[in-house]
Amino acid sequence: MRECHPRSRFTFVEVVIGIAIVGVLAAITIPAIQKGRSVADRARCSNQLRQLTLALVRYHDEHGGLPMGVTPDQPKNDYPYMTWLTRLLPYLEQDALWR
Repeated sequence: MRECHPRSRFTFVEVVIGIAIVGVLAAITIPAIQKGRSVADRARCSNQLRQLTLALVRYHDEHGGLPMGVTPDQPKNDYPYMTWLTRLLPYLEQDALWR
């Protein structure tokens, strides 16, 4: 014969307290995760700006000036309407995309 223990199940109050504890823990960890993402985004943006600056310096050293904003559509230009960002691709280690 099987005896049933009087407290073999959770009571409603225990379940509510458990949910509240989980909610408080989630409320504490979510802002920390968002702050970590923000710091990572800021670092990535800073690194990209640094890479762009180095590419501009290398382009200037090689060509004696900064790239044109947009190449005009003239017969002497091999690549009309090419922007300055496109001209920086080889200096941003994007040779495959440049080709």
